[in-house]
Amino acid sequence: MTSARPALPAFLKPHRIASVHPYLAAAACLGLIHAQETTRPAAPDGTVALDTLTVSAARDAEDKIIDYNNESPSVATKTSTPLLETPQSISVITRDQLDIRNAQGIAEALRYTAGTSTETYGQDPRGYDWVNIRGFDAFNNRYLDGLRLLNYEFPQAFGLERVEVMKGPSSVLYGQSNAGGVINGVSKRPTETAFGEVGAEVGTPAYYEGNLDVGGPLTKDGSVLYRLTGQFKDNQEDSEGYPIDVRSYYLAPAITWKISEDTKIDFLTAYYYGRSTQTPSYAPAPDGSPTDVKAFGYKKWDYELNDILRLGYALEHRVNPDLVLRQNLRGSQYNVEDKYVNSMGYSSGTILDRTASTWNSDSLAFTVDNQIEYKIEGGRVDQTLLGGFDYSWSAADTVYLEDAVPSIDTANPDYTLPIPRPATLQSDSYQKVTQYGIYAQDQIKLDSKWIATLSGRYDWTRNLVKERTGGGSKDSQVDEAFTSRVGFTYLADNGLAPYASYSTSFYPNTGTDKNGSTFDPTEGQQYELGVKYAPKGFRGGATLSVYDLTQDNVLTTDPSNTAFSQASGEWRSRGIELEGNAAITDNIDLLLNGTLGDVEITSSEDGDEGNSPALTPEKSASAWLNYTFRDGTLKGLTLGGGVRYVGSSYSSNANTDKNSDYTVMDLAVRYVSGPWTYALNVNNVFDTVEWINTDYQYNRTAGNSVNLSVAYHW
Repeated sequence: MTSARPALPAFLKPHRIASVHPYLAAAACLGLIHAQETTRPAAPDGTVALDTLTVSAARDAEDKIIDYNNESPSVATKTSTPLLETPQSISVITRDQLDIRNAQGIAEALRYTAGTSTETYGQDPRGYDWVNIRGFDAFNNRYLDGLRLLNYEFPQAFGLERVEVMKGPSSVLYGQSNAGGVINGVSKRPTETAFGEVGAEVGTPAYYEGNLDVGGPLTKDGSVLYRLTGQFKDNQEDSEGYPIDVRSYYLAPAITWKISEDTKIDFLTAYYYGRSTQTPSYAPAPDGSPTDVKAFGYKKWDYELNDILRLGYALEHRVNPDLVLRQNLRGSQYNVEDKYVNSMGYSSGTILDRTASTWNSDSLAFTVDNQIEYKIEGGRVDQTLLGGFDYSWSAADTVYLEDAVPSIDTANPDYTLPIPRPATLQSDSYQKVTQYGIYAQDQIKLDSKWIATLSGRYDWTRNLVKERTGGGSKDSQVDEAFTSRVGFTYLADNGLAPYASYSTSFYPNTGTDKNGSTFDPTEGQQYELGVKYAPKGFRGGATLSVYDLTQDNVLTTDPSNTAFSQASGEWRSRGIELEGNAAITDNIDLLLNGTLGDVEITSSEDGDEGNSPALTPEKSASAWLNYTFRDGTLKGLTLGGGVRYVGSSYSSNANTDKNSDYTVMDLAVRYVSGPWTYALNVNNVFDTVEWINTDYQYNRTAGNSVNLSVAYHW
């Protein structure tokens, strides 16, 4: 748990909001289960070798495909367990999928992922990742290379090899987290093969980008490798043509030192600087209908500065063929300055009252994860044992000021009204959060068929808050929790892998009740049944899962004293998900996703019991198809296209107003000719734009954009 911005408008704060629940006819996935090709070769010792990321002008179809037999997402078990053998629903978005869809952030990367609701508040040119998983906010559940990120610390998609999503409670490996699941980005690493790429991109309405990705050996013996990734972005209009000013710089040097055949360390660093106007949002009319009057995002006043530095390493030492020690460590520094105008409601007629705020925060964070993995092989039973201890702390100094500013007439808005800088200090606080956790996991495989995954973890957390205004105050909250996961998988000869699992989570609730006592943490538990499909020789895989997920101790109003809260609420999320991808032929690859679900507030004192949480579409579905010409005149040309459907949702937990459903089509063209790659991406081809009502103001979904890029590889 890290510090959040206490003064941001509610629509910009992390909420426990339910995720999209897409549906997709199971018959649509039947075509996935017939494509067959040879499997990737095994390493000499019999283990399956993971792909080494290389950059070249030509891309194989396999780069777009998630091979369930060989893909081993680290987010699932922290070991090299194939996706097929993991008793939980996992999604992986590869580098090539990010490229073909031109994903600019994590939220865009997950647009075609089952069980996720992305861009919850509409488009956000600043790059924040508003994502819900299975009905629960994932803002505090974001990781980079297996280590937690600060609340507002977001990774750049260009700097990632892939994105991994584990759905359902995940505290058993990662500690405090909301019940929906976790998102893990995997950084680009140095490669043994020298390569280089430099590119440029322009887009509508006014987008410009330059990027660089180079690497290879630094020494003749290949013991030291390097990689340098960089990106510059400049965006002057959002997709609806409204003026914005977003500019960012990103640089990520990485060094790999192979100390010996058994010891390797990756030094991973990154620096990001971004300056942007706030995301435009719009005031409702007195009757609640949307207007074009800006409630948030004045270019001459609202802006945000982000300055992020990350330094860390990933160390691995193989003691013997069966025993491996690992340590992942990272320190972060994050400084942010915010200025924004808030709408405070109508005082009379069309006169909208406003305040101006500044929010400045300087944060430091440190996290380390120590692991020991031991394999026992021989006879009928194989085991992979994992033990670990992790520690993290984060500290933030935050100053918040706010004052009233001139009101605006929404019938005749005047954006030239002066907005003085606020001078009234509302809060000057210091927050420090620490967490210790120990965990153990045993993966047992019997007769190469039956797999049991048993995991347990114990956490201790402390949240210290010092408020320096109003005479000062100091609050300290200590929580501890045990979490677990139990899963079983059966590997059938025909490629089917039915599984069942039970997992739990916890996340501290901050604050105190009417008696001054701290709240119990939220507790999540999930039952999941599913079946995965990936026969030998099948390039791809599919997952069909059914889940029942509950989060208890959600904060709700105390009926005996409505000025306080009590931890007695409950949310329940149930659904069915389908996710599959396959290389249908050497030319065609297909991705299908969807979820049909129901998220309900099952216990509450806020008058919303039985309702659906705000901004939670009941259903959604997506599909993406690529066709690559591998010979003839059009060799090197890839045509791609996708369709995304997002169902309707309510604007608030009261379920009074609904946001409309919508369907969006995206297109992609990529042509590789020698060292050159040319790409055209058209997002939201038909410019389908909907208002998103957040109960007190409106945002827009992302409209049509056209981006053209060129890259030179060597």
